[in-house]
Amino acid sequence: MRKLTAPGQRREYLNLNRQFHFIAFRRAGSDRLLRFLTYLWDAAAPYTFTGLVDVNEARHDHERMIGLFEAHDVGGVIEMMTRHRGLAVEAVARWEARSRA
Repeated sequence: MRKLTAPGQRREYLNLNRQFHFIAFRRAGSDRLLRFLTYLWDAAAPYTFTGLVDVNEARHDHERMIGLFEAHDVGGVIEMMTRHRGLAVEAVARWEARSRA
């Protein structure tokens, strides 16, 4: 994902980003949770193509998550994913606010 920074590579980046996150989601061992997260991810898909989230900030989060995964720091992973998800939520909120103005 680090190398996929050009606008023309956005689709490939997003595919790898999804794979990255679903590795952790699958580790929860819950098919119901996985179906729910898949639904949410798909519902948010139109926003992901807009480039609302800073790719560099997301990359830094991913690198921190990898370190937390390697350390088996479940609490740290949950905290980092919450922060990371917040980036997207804030970006969508800004997008929606602009579209209403």
